[in-house]
Amino acid sequence: MNKQKPDDFFDINFVRSGSGKPVVLIHGIAASLHDWDKLASQLVSEGFETIALDLPGHGDSCKPDQLDLYHLENIFDSLAGWMRTLELDNPLILVGHSLGGYLALEYALRYPEHMQGLVLIDPFYSPDQIPYLIRLGYREHVIGAASRKNVPGWFYDFMVDATSFLNPGAYFLKHDLPPDIRRQSAENYRRAAPGIYKLPFTARNLRPYLSRINVPTLLIYGIRDATLNPRSFEQILFHMPNARGNALKAGHVPHQSNAVETNRLIVDFMSAMK
Repeated sequence: MNKQKPDDFFDINFVRSGSGKPVVLIHGIAASLHDWDKLASQLVSEGFETIALDLPGHGDSCKPDQLDLYHLENIFDSLAGWMRTLELDNPLILVGHSLGGYLALEYALRYPEHMQGLVLIDPFYSPDQIPYLIRLGYREHVIGAASRKNVPGWFYDFMVDATSFLNPGAYFLKHDLPPDIRRQSAENYRRAAPGIYKLPFTARNLRPYLSRINVPTLLIYGIRDATLNPRSFEQILFHMPNARGNALKAGHVPHQSNAVETNRLIVDFMSAMK
């Protein structure tokens, strides 16, 4: 059960740019609002208002010390409360990657009257999507141990470089991510609170509720995703009545590894709603 949140759990860092139809950009686990820098600038040039945030535990947003506060219901409450402060006049479009996709789906379920569209990029919607070996790596005692130790800064650079090179995304034995994205990703890991790694295991299974989401939805996913089972993304298309999908030769982060193609799909989808 999620515990009472401290007052600063609503201390959300965000960047708001442009004017027009509002688009809220929600990053995934161990990421930050900088995941969306290129997409946000392109959307602003196309006449949209973009609002990208750092979720609690990430970037420059609040980072409570208590591990038991890192529960997805707490994160969702913080997100929904923050969104109310934006005082948006128009129905909005939510863009969510991975864990951000879960939060976007929850928002569409609970506040359908606020929604005009959804963009889901390799979305998380059920703990069953997580491969067994990854589940083993994120047990609570491991997270607790990590929170009591200083991980050397170079480790995250090494981890991101190795993942970018060895994971079979768009290329084989060639970096999927450009150098600036790899450096930003390593910095995101360095700044993230240890408790965030609990979050996927506090999620409810959204699969039974997907058919209730009627908002126009664009699904983009990598067929070589090693973080979430890529076959699971087809359930979005099967259950959500107004969803269409694009499968890319990519891993878990097509908005970074295949940015030009991904951004064009998103811009075209949103422009059709104007």
